[in-house]
Amino acid sequence: MVLADDLTVDVILATRYPPQLPSLITWRVKGTVLEIGQAELAFTRDEMASLFRDQYRVFLTGEERDRLANETEGWAIAPQLI
Repeated sequence: MVLADDLTVDVILATRYPPQLPSLITWRVKGTVLEIGQAELAFTRDEMASLFRDQYRVFLTGEERDRLANETEGWAIAPQLI
């Protein structure tokens, strides 16, 4: 069996913690891995306030916004639980 030279495989790996893969450092150096971490997924304080204002019609004070952001760490599921 002959495989094409341009054969690529895309893998999506979702974990709560950074995976401990032996090849991960090599992939990072080559630029062949895309990592999306908590900082890219978390709501900012302003985004959280906009969500509450636009979707829930709740206007947060600056103190409420800051407390919400601190306690939830910006996780997107948190507003649905509040």
